[in-house]
Amino acid sequence: MYLELFDNLLWIHVDVKRWSARVKRDGQRDFVLIQSLIGKPILALVREDDIKLLRFARSFGWLEKCQIVLLDGSKAFIYVSNT
Repeated sequence: MYLELFDNLLWIHVDVKRWSARVKRDGQRDFVLIQSLIGKPILALVREDDIKLLRFARSFGWLEKCQIVLLDGSKAFIYVSNT
């Protein structure tokens, strides 16, 4: 998990090699800690075809803010964390 400041917004990146219940549990724990330290909304870009990441974001209670079309023509969603 790492953060990127872009256009005065904080974006999260999550690299997962293999999904598991432990990855989800540890990811939620780590995100709660990050969120408590930052105290402002964090955004995530989720490609339409990344179903596991979409479920992961929703399981954190994140909300879909908008849908966008990427440069390659594919669709993606912007999710925002609850603060």
